[in-house]
Amino acid sequence: MADEDSQRSKGHKSRGGRMTRFTPQGAAGTVARVLQENNHEAYFVGGCVRDTLLHRRVSDYDVATSAHPDTIETLFPKTIPVGKAFGVIMVRHGEFITEVATFRKDVDYQDGRHPTSVEFSDAKEDARRRDFTVNALFMEPGSGKILDFVNGISDLSRRIIRTVGNPDERFQEDHLRTLRAVRFAARLQFSIEDKTAGAIRRTADQIKGVSVERVFAELDKMLTDEHAGDAIGPLVELGLMERVLPEVAELFRRNPEVVEGMNLLDSVISDFRWCRMWKSAVGFSLLMRHLGHLRYTETTPDPEDVAEWGARSAGEILERLATSKALRSAVTEVIRMQPLITGSSRFSLADRKRLVMRPYFEEAIEVYRISELTTGGTGLERYLNLRDLGRTLRHDPPDFSSIFSGEDLIEMGLNPGPNFKGILHEMESAYLGGVVTTRDELIALAKHRFQKK
Repeated sequence: MADEDSQRSKGHKSRGGRMTRFTPQGAAGTVARVLQENNHEAYFVGGCVRDTLLHRRVSDYDVATSAHPDTIETLFPKTIPVGKAFGVIMVRHGEFITEVATFRKDVDYQDGRHPTSVEFSDAKEDARRRDFTVNALFMEPGSGKILDFVNGISDLSRRIIRTVGNPDERFQEDHLRTLRAVRFAARLQFSIEDKTAGAIRRTADQIKGVSVERVFAELDKMLTDEHAGDAIGPLVELGLMERVLPEVAELFRRNPEVVEGMNLLDSVISDFRWCRMWKSAVGFSLLMRHLGHLRYTETTPDPEDVAEWGARSAGEILERLATSKALRSAVTEVIRMQPLITGSSRFSLADRKRLVMRPYFEEAIEVYRISELTTGGTGLERYLNLRDLGRTLRHDPPDFSSIFSGEDLIEMGLNPGPNFKGILHEMESAYLGGVVTTRDELIALAKHRFQKK
């Protein structure tokens, strides 16, 4: 299972009735011990070993073993043969599921992503098939002894990402590894070893053959990590940005000035370093919010026009990446709201309340805060005021629609029609602006303004 995924600790009742606390490590350790007690090799492997040695939080533990899939299924009562043909069995222990994989050698990569078959082997051969040396370490669960067949310990100490074996061959086997190299380097705050980086440049074009869903998943993990800013530069420098997000790469090439004295790439990297809300909508908005400048190149374009075009472009890109409709809606709304937030000091109280009650306002105000910090702008007081207003209204949302509607206008003798929308908007403005505060006051005001004499 992916090392980024997390599972919560839960209790499990033992035979004696006492509550035993299980953790991912405890569950995986128990699985490994059962395998060892039945004369099979079993080790923690991959990201959990790497992160343990780096003293990072580990949330997922995978096990590699000499036991074959059929044997694993006989040793554990609750298994899921999710990848049995490739030697992978999911074992449930307590409330946790541990991925258990038989030592193997991958054979005949033909689609640039998956092997067509595997041959069961030993730990050394299993290490040699893996992507990067720091992900190819084995650890004995009990003793903590490390098995290192690929100099992964040395690369951990040098803080580098290096492929296992020939980098061109590794990237030819699985084209997605080029993006993973950038993601791991940023996340771990490592550098990419020179030969590995050179191979990424040579094979970058092959990422086009990877499914858009897989590409999006890697980008999403990058942009929702606290070190997301450190992935942007390498994506551009290694030629991956122009393959996976060509519009963003073109934007960086054109380099519209959005911050005085700073090129756009540095500005976007700075944005991510100010970020503190690691949501997909925020990450993709920060990366794509300036796309409107690809169309509007005049010196002083209208900010709302730029935002609208940028929002549409971002939506098209995310649709191309087969993302969820919810994420597309979130990103486009966040981008559209930026000039509205900037100009909100000119709004009436009612319109400011409407703004902060819009969907995805929390993400939008975070992007605005980041922009102000990057540009050294003067809008932080505006940010604080809108943020606080939004929090107040989310805690006690206005209930205009529940106390006044078109039915009240009909009872007053008004004929339903297109003008109802404008009347209701005006009445809502009076309510949100504090001119009236109760249903009786709303009805009295509506009769005074709109009821025929």
